[in-house]
Amino acid sequence: MLNLVFVKKIDALPLGVERVEIGNWTKTREANEIEGDEKKINSEEFENTKNINLNDDSNSIETITNLYKNETKSMRTLKAVNNLNSNASTENPVFHKGNKILRTKVRSFEPIYSFSDRNSKTSSYDNLYTWIGSDTSTKWIDGTIGSKIITWPCYVELLEDKSQEETPVEWRMLEGEFQLSDEDIEEIKLKKVQPVIGVSTDNGDFQMILPFNDLIHVLINREFTDLNYRSVLDSYKFKIYKDIINYQPINIPENKKYCNKNMHDNLSQHTHSKHIDCNILEPTTADNYFRMIGDISNYIRTGVNQYKISLLIGQVARAGENASSYGGGTSKIDLFLIKNPQFEVMIKPYKINENKKEYISDDYKFSYNEKILYDLEIINKDENYIGITATVKIVDKTGVEMEALTAATVAALTIYDMCKAVDKRMVIEGTHLLKKTGGKSGEFNF
Repeated sequence: MLNLVFVKKIDALPLGVERVEIGNWTKTREANEIEGDEKKINSEEFENTKNINLNDDSNSIETITNLYKNETKSMRTLKAVNNLNSNASTENPVFHKGNKILRTKVRSFEPIYSFSDRNSKTSSYDNLYTWIGSDTSTKWIDGTIGSKIITWPCYVELLEDKSQEETPVEWRMLEGEFQLSDEDIEEIKLKKVQPVIGVSTDNGDFQMILPFNDLIHVLINREFTDLNYRSVLDSYKFKIYKDIINYQPINIPENKKYCNKNMHDNLSQHTHSKHIDCNILEPTTADNYFRMIGDISNYIRTGVNQYKISLLIGQVARAGENASSYGGGTSKIDLFLIKNPQFEVMIKPYKINENKKEYISDDYKFSYNEKILYDLEIINKDENYIGITATVKIVDKTGVEMEALTAATVAALTIYDMCKAVDKRMVIEGTHLLKKTGGKSGEFNF
């Protein structure tokens, strides 16, 4: 059986890509965006840390003493915490405000605390949103190669490096909106198209990466997806309801073949070259189908046209003199609808007879110990591709291979010239000799 896993779909699809813009981006407020007497950060209590990058670190932190429920160890909403504080027998109860950074604990061993105690796809988001959800517009700045980026500082430093045990992480949320047509959704459900996240670059181009550091969750319409990654070495885990999930590592050696390292490192300079390569292919066990890891088709619903994508990003505390300068960030992403190649595979058996290739029929009866060879032809039958065949005949001693190749190339250039006003990203590729008969060198079949 032929394994077609490593046919690179991005290479096979220079055309057949549609961009769906993700807009109306919002982001959790940074400390410098909070005015007046309001505290800058909501935080659990920590030892072995100090606040950094804050003008007044002593009065910038609003400590949360009851973020988690005692019985289930799951996160309370901001309203629930404030209700507890108001009922407490204290003279000056603390009332937290949302839309600001939330500092919690992250662990490399089994996590105690959960984002939610309800077995619901959206309850974890709902809890987090009360703390870090925002309607403040994201202030993108210009990045490299025409991308849009955002960066931020870390506000906590470890006094002693115990990150392998438990460490503070500062959570922010960025959210954008996009829309899909009924036709888009139908093609996604039929697996004709993969909806993959990526970064728009110069000249209408794109790269299928997602820059970030240090931890990231991607959510679609309030539902956690399987895009949960870490750019740090420590094997951190998180918990949703009763499920313990590992953050997946980036920079796995066998995935390097999917990465344009120089381009992608350049695009993710602001995240210390940390990024997810969203075009990595992985199998799906349900239907023997290979998908890109940035494919969000499992979270697209029939009849639902409006979508919200949420990037929940955690900045992990560090120790040492570089802690104050090691900030975080991400890039503005869009959604790219990438047509799957429609492969037609033909396997043609043949044998060599007097140095000539002789194709044999399906009903050919093989002899014992007979050597049979095979030609494998893979053709992309998708409508976005134009196949050009040029035939040249001559009655002479000279060959005409170059004339045939020139004819096919000129025809392709003519089509490009006629269609460039529609899409300048057309690619001319795969020009080669198919067949030759006659002449001193005899017959040739590609």
